[in-house]
Amino acid sequence: MVKIDDKLVKKIADLAKLDLSKEEVRIYKEQMASVLEYIDKIKNVDVQNTEYISHLFDYEGERLREDKSEASLEDKNVFLNATEGRKKDDFFAISKVL
Repeated sequence: MVKIDDKLVKKIADLAKLDLSKEEVRIYKEQMASVLEYIDKIKNVDVQNTEYISHLFDYEGERLREDKSEASLEDKNVFLNATEGRKKDDFFAISKVL
């Protein structure tokens, strides 16, 4: 198991752009250690004779609605709520993400 110390908590906080007090570092160190201990307990659970399931609920018999093509909004109506400068040709203009 990974040893959780102040240095690791501060590194993770730095990666997350968080400025933690000494007390917060202590609290998060304890919480992270607790989570990792719990994960270790889960790793040790015997699941050899457990039946695999893909969903928590039985969806057998459940049906999704039929996928059918329907009329869409007209282009002029799509951009009615676009703020000034947010429409470029037939597209919404957004700020660069990266």
